[in-house]
Amino acid sequence: MQKKGNLYQEISAITNDETFITKCKTMGIITLEDIIKKGPAEIRKDPGFNMLWYTTLLQILQQQNLLEDYEKLF
Repeated sequence: MQKKGNLYQEISAITNDETFITKCKTMGIITLEDIIKKGPAEIRKDPGFNMLWYTTLLQILQQQNLLEDYEKLF
């Protein structure tokens, strides 16, 4: 069993993708927990949402072993 990422870890500590980090900040997302709390429906409604950002998000969640948890929110 792989270890899950820390939900309270800031996005900027997980990735060095400045575009992704900046977009997260404009969307009010600072930590992985913010992503889980918002859930997919609310995230998709955000004006800052786009598919490139979302693809990066899914990659990060997978790297942190949190993708399955996120998918359960659908």
